[in-house]
Amino acid sequence: MECLDKRDSAVLPLNLLLVGPREEDYFLIRDVLNRSKQTLVGNLDHAHSLAEIETRLESATYDLVLFQYESSDQLMAAALRRLRQQGRTMPFLILAEGTPETELIDWVGAGACEFVDRDELGRESFLRTIRSAANLHRREEHFKNTEQMLRKLHSAVEQSVDMVMITDVVGRIEYVNPAFEKTTGYNRDEVLGLTPRILAFVPPGRYVLLQVTDSGCGIPPEQLPHIFEPFYTTKEQGKGTGLGLATLYGIVKQSGGFVWVNSEPTVGTTFKIYFPEVRCKEVVTSPGASEVDSSPVHGSETILVVEDEEAVREPSCEFLRQGGYTVLEATNGKDALALVDTHTGLFTS
Repeated sequence: MECLDKRDSAVLPLNLLLVGPREEDYFLIRDVLNRSKQTLVGNLDHAHSLAEIETRLESATYDLVLFQYESSDQLMAAALRRLRQQGRTMPFLILAEGTPETELIDWVGAGACEFVDRDELGRESFLRTIRSAANLHRREEHFKNTEQMLRKLHSAVEQSVDMVMITDVVGRIEYVNPAFEKTTGYNRDEVLGLTPRILAFVPPGRYVLLQVTDSGCGIPPEQLPHIFEPFYTTKEQGKGTGLGLATLYGIVKQSGGFVWVNSEPTVGTTFKIYFPEVRCKEVVTSPGASEVDSSPVHGSETILVVEDEEAVREPSCEFLRQGGYTVLEATNGKDALALVDTHTGLFTS
């Protein structure tokens, strides 16, 4: 992207257009430009009439237009009005001699950027005015072009079917597009200011979302990357096995799903589980065919349930028993291994 600074007018030539009848001003300005090539490189053209102005503007692009002005100057009024109607945005500088300042101020209000007394044409102050007006215009045009480009980019990103996420220098999320919200299930307010390192991106498709949210103390950032590791626990010894979330992760991954976690200390934690949607095919039976037995299928296997939370373990075991399974219960890993040793014929490695 282009960078503009105070050296621009010395590096990039300025194309100037002088408008008015006085030839002596043209030669004086041209001589000043020739003597100042080390500080200002400029090309100067001269137009005497409105038609000549339009011809010049059709064949070249100008950084600055200099108007020779005297009171009640109809040429400048017509030219300024025509250029503004055409959307010409280059700055207009008025060269005046003996004109009341209040009258010149009115022209500035009508669209001119500055006015200069003709006595200054051979001075350094005249060159400074040209540089200032041209550089200001370039910066404004640069800002407009950049803003327009960013608006187009923002519109394209907002309408994109691909997920877009922008983070700051330390990795905190600053922006996500609608495709990100649609694919992940997180809205912008949920993820702004967070880091994306715990997010497992979900491929496009149809999913069933199971979301569980609490308003507890949250998970510290240093513990968050380890919560799905087997036997990882922050509870006291004997209070937990560290297998709960590891088991959850395994079940979800074996089902082709994904787990997202968003947690903030003192705010709470949200788990979002995405299961691929499965649609059953409709079975068409011929007339007279026997109906398929729709009674529940009962299991006969033995299942070992390891869970330290009684409120979770008991209903889980009851549910399995109602399904016909033989259920062995353990509250921790040590008890689970003991049950495996006791029932050696039921479990295989």
